[in-house]
Amino acid sequence: MTMPPPNLTSIPLEVLLQITSYLKTPDYGAMRLTCKHIEISVFRTFAQKYFTKIQFMRTEFSFQALVDISTSRLSSYLKHVVVGTDVLGTGIPDRLIGPSGDRTVNKWDRYNHLRADQLAFFNTSQDQQMLVEAFRNLDLDVVEIRAPGRAEYGLYDAVCYGTSQIFRETSINMRWEAPYINRSSREANASCLQTVLFALGKSGLKPKKFKLAMTVTSLNDSAFNIPGFMGKVVSPMLHDLETLDLAVDPNSTEGMRLIAPKGRPLRQINTYYLRKFILQSSQVTRLCLAKLPESDGFFEWLASPSPISNEEYDGPTGLEPPDSPTLPKLSELELSNCTMPWQHLVDIVSKFSTTLRRLSIHSVFLDIPDKDSSALAVAKLAEAGRYLKEVHLVDIWVRFANGHRDFMMRFQNGDQRPVSGSFSCTGPDMKKVLGGLNDVIRDNYVHPRSEDEDEDELDDSDDDDDDDDHDGFGSYFDEYGEYVEEYDDLLDEIDQDLNEELMIAALYHI
Repeated sequence: MTMPPPNLTSIPLEVLLQITSYLKTPDYGAMRLTCKHIEISVFRTFAQKYFTKIQFMRTEFSFQALVDISTSRLSSYLKHVVVGTDVLGTGIPDRLIGPSGDRTVNKWDRYNHLRADQLAFFNTSQDQQMLVEAFRNLDLDVVEIRAPGRAEYGLYDAVCYGTSQIFRETSINMRWEAPYINRSSREANASCLQTVLFALGKSGLKPKKFKLAMTVTSLNDSAFNIPGFMGKVVSPMLHDLETLDLAVDPNSTEGMRLIAPKGRPLRQINTYYLRKFILQSSQVTRLCLAKLPESDGFFEWLASPSPISNEEYDGPTGLEPPDSPTLPKLSELELSNCTMPWQHLVDIVSKFSTTLRRLSIHSVFLDIPDKDSSALAVAKLAEAGRYLKEVHLVDIWVRFANGHRDFMMRFQNGDQRPVSGSFSCTGPDMKKVLGGLNDVIRDNYVHPRSEDEDEDELDDSDDDDDDDDHDGFGSYFDEYGEYVEEYDDLLDEIDQDLNEELMIAALYHI
C-alpha cells in the first residue's frame, strides 16, 4: 500500500508548534494561510504569542483596534493592556526641514492633522468611551499606564499599536524620534490616569493588578484625586485589587499645607491624594512602590500605626492627613529607587509582619545615624522580619548621618571578599539571615572601595534601571519590539469581526 506523501497537515501538533516557534511574523502568517486545518491548529499559540499583552496609544485608530480585539475571538487571550500617555507634540525632526528652511509640507501637515485629531479625541472624552466599550468585553488581569521614555536617558518608547500608521503617513518613527514628538506633561499623565480609572469603574472591569509606570516623568499629586462622582464606580475596583504597582514621582503645585500628625510643625504633604489612593486599595496582597519621596514623610506615614491621631490638625475640614493603611492581606512588598531612614524600613516591616512574607528592595538609600548604631539597626530589622520567607536585596546603599561617605552593601560568597551588590534568600530562619547584615555593613565600612569604583558601580546600577522597572523591574516591551512593528498595520485594517483572512493577508504583505 502506497503511503500518502507527507504534508503539513499530517505533522503532529507538537512538532508543528515547534516549527512555528522559529518563524518570523510574515512567515508565520503565510503558513496560517495554507489551509483552514493549519490555521485552527496554530491559532491558540499565535494568539498567546501576539495578543496576551499589548500597548495602545491614546488615538482613535489605536483604541479602535482595542475595541475590535475585545469583540473578536482574540478577546479571551488579551490579559494585559497598557495605555501610553503619549501626546503628539509640536517638535519638528530636523530631517523634515529642507535646505531652505521649508518643511516637508505634505507629511508635516498630515502630522499636524493627526495632532489636532488627538486633541479633539481627548477634549470630547471619546477616549474614555472607547475604553469603557473595550473593558466591558474583556477579562483583564493587568491594566497599566506607562509614560513614554526619553532618548537622552537611553529610554525609547515601547512599540504600541498605531505607531506604524503615524510612520506611514508622516515618516516619523514614534519610537526613535520621541524627543521631538512624544510630549507627556504632568497634565497629560494626570488626564490619562483619571480617564483609565473612570473607564475601569464605569465598565465594571476589576483587574487583579493596576500598574502606573512614570519612569522618567512625574505628575501632580492631584492626579490621584478620586472625587465623589468618580468614587462611586472607581472605589469598588480599587478595593478589590490584588496588586498595586506605582512607579511615580508625585509633586503638588497646589500649595496645600497640612499639619502632620502628633503636633509636628506645619509642612506640605506632596502625597496627600496618593495616600488616599493607597488607602482605597485596602485588600492588596502585593504592593510595589518606586520613586516615592521621603521629603514629606511618606514612608513614615506608611509605617505609622493606624489610626493616626489628628488632634493637632487645624487645616481645612475634609483635608485632614490621611490615615495610615492597615493592608491586612499584604504578603509581598517591593521598594525601589527611593531614600528612607533605616528605622522607617524596620517600622514598615514590623507593621505588616503578621502577613508579610516576601520583601524586595532595589536601589534604595538607607540612612543610619552612625557606624556605632548599625548593629542595633540590623538587630531591629532582623526581629521585625523574622516571619519573612523570602528576601531580595539589590544595590542597597547605606548612609551615615555623621558625614561618612555612602557605600553599597556587597555580599560575600562564602569566605571571599564582597563580590556582589545583590542578595537573595529563602528559608525559615530569616531572623538569622537578616542579622548577618551587620557583618556586611561592617566589612563594607572597614574595607571600602575607591570612590571611582563606587561611582562606576552606581552608574552601572542606573543603566540597569533604565532597562528595568520595579516590577521584577520588568521590561519596556523589548520582547514585543521585533514583531509588533511587523504586524501593527494588520490592526489598522481590522473590522469589527476581525476577518482572519484579511488579518493574515495584511500581515503577509507588510
